[in-house]
Amino acid sequence: MAIRTPTFTFADAAIATQGSKALSDPIMKYAINKAFFNMWNAANWRETIGMLNPFYLYPTAQQYGTPAVIVPSDFHGLQEVYCVNLLSDTVNRWPLEVQQNIETTHLRDWPQAICYDPSTQNFRVYPRVPDGVGSGQYCIDGTYKKRAPVITSDIIGSTTLPWDDEYFPVYCAALKWAIGGTMQEQQNNFAIYQQALNDMEDAESLNLGDENISPREALVHPFYRI
Repeated sequence: MAIRTPTFTFADAAIATQGSKALSDPIMKYAINKAFFNMWNAANWRETIGMLNPFYLYPTAQQYGTPAVIVPSDFHGLQEVYCVNLLSDTVNRWPLEVQQNIETTHLRDWPQAICYDPSTQNFRVYPRVPDGVGSGQYCIDGTYKKRAPVITSDIIGSTTLPWDDEYFPVYCAALKWAIGGTMQEQQNNFAIYQQALNDMEDAESLNLGDENISPREALVHPFYRI
């Protein structure tokens, strides 16, 4: 994967969109973050995805949190999550379904789903882990969506956009839409931004390579992955 080396800052985008007086406009700070959050959450850009800190499963446990499990400070939501058997002859891993909420249960079996509980800052699997699982035998790993950082006035000139410079016009289009205007201007600006965003998504899909073709469900039931 190519290393990103962006050089354009958020201040550059403000000036390119509104001119040199843009940074003194009190509306600009709001518009910069509105455009940034919208573009950040529009797709799973590689810059917005982080690696989840792996954690071990324990017998009969359903919830996993501090101090054993570290939730990243920029955690926003789970993306792709897997259960991994580390002690098999060939490392077995199967996907877990990411759900919004999972109730506590007394059922015990190999986990098939997972959620994040923001009230307790814990991960919860379903069902509970069976008895007899050895320490360090199974773990959870995967990826998560990062929370977009807030762009404040004191960092607007020093913070670069996370995307390649070739996508600088896309953010400028988002910013022009976020600044507002008449109903007609907003509709036109949003249409321009949306087209630019779609083109960026297409380009990023190509840059990331072809998607692996594999079955959605495991070919072997997890019960046999002992």
